[in-house]
Amino acid sequence: MVFVAVLLGVQVLTLGTQKHQDDNKERVKAATSPDTSAHEAYYVGFFHPFANAGGGGERVLWTMIKAIQDKYPFVVSVIYSGDKVKREQLLQNVKAKFGLEINAQTVYVVELQRRWWVEHKFARLTLLMQSIGSVWLAMEAINGFCPDVFVDTVGYALTYPLVQAVSSRIPVVSYTHYPTISSDMRTLVASREAGVNNDATVAGSAMLTTLKSAYYAAFARIYAFSGSFASTIMTNSSWTHGHIVKLFGKPNMTRVVYPPCDTARLVEFPLQSRNPVIMSLAQFRPEKNHSLQIEAFAQLLRDHPDFAAPVGWKKPSSEDLLEGKAAAVEYPALVMLGGARNIEDEA
Repeated sequence: MVFVAVLLGVQVLTLGTQKHQDDNKERVKAATSPDTSAHEAYYVGFFHPFANAGGGGERVLWTMIKAIQDKYPFVVSVIYSGDKVKREQLLQNVKAKFGLEINAQTVYVVELQRRWWVEHKFARLTLLMQSIGSVWLAMEAINGFCPDVFVDTVGYALTYPLVQAVSSRIPVVSYTHYPTISSDMRTLVASREAGVNNDATVAGSAMLTTLKSAYYAAFARIYAFSGSFASTIMTNSSWTHGHIVKLFGKPNMTRVVYPPCDTARLVEFPLQSRNPVIMSLAQFRPEKNHSLQIEAFAQLLRDHPDFAAPVGWKKPSSEDLLEGKAAAVEYPALVMLGGARNIEDEA
């Protein structure tokens, strides 16, 4: 009886009244125009709080939506986003960033107000707090519109039991770029090595290391249990696939779907007359570990002093090179390109 009461409480808190959900559906219907000539409208919810960002995860999201639009014109893609950007502007940004033409008539955006919970850097227990926050955010999303299928394209596994608690008839589709917890992270803590997910204070204390190891072990169990509620699971690489299969325990339902890459544009770049530039393309956030790239490049210059530009050297201008006033001497350079999700990442 207690379980049933809790389940009903979750459903009421998440969905609201039937009239509330009916009003939501009418609102979505009024704003979209799917092709229902061969099939009635079908609503797929994409849980992606950072839909307006320009990273690889967003390319996966929008390429997925584009593929659905091309093959299933009766499907309406409902985007749960915390960017507070209107649909038209959002799709313009998608075209500018990824070159994808998205049909606005089968896209609806549910604006989320609680995104703070998944982006805030908590002083302690960050994995747990952000994961709990993702459940709170998913409740807001489903309250805004209850879909026929729930697609998580970020990796918030703790939201899956919530969706199934709301309705067991809503399949959960999971696309994971990087597991929230992995054996590598647990090994890093156990070895008492400082890193992005293990600050020097913890690494320097045997007692804190023991406590954090226990915390990670408990969280891994929660994460694995939550992931088992997914109906279809996709991962972006064989590395992630191995970890997710081990955690979620569904090898037959887990497939590697590599992130899309615009090879049509890449093959147009000439191979001749290239400069010795190492280009790193990634969002600027701690887990990308840009500092390690800088250290590696510095080591390259130490190992090969002839690669290092002389002190005070300035790259000749294009005009000087064309007029023969300067020689085309190029020294290796490390160029980092990317965006930032929020103010914390920009800092």
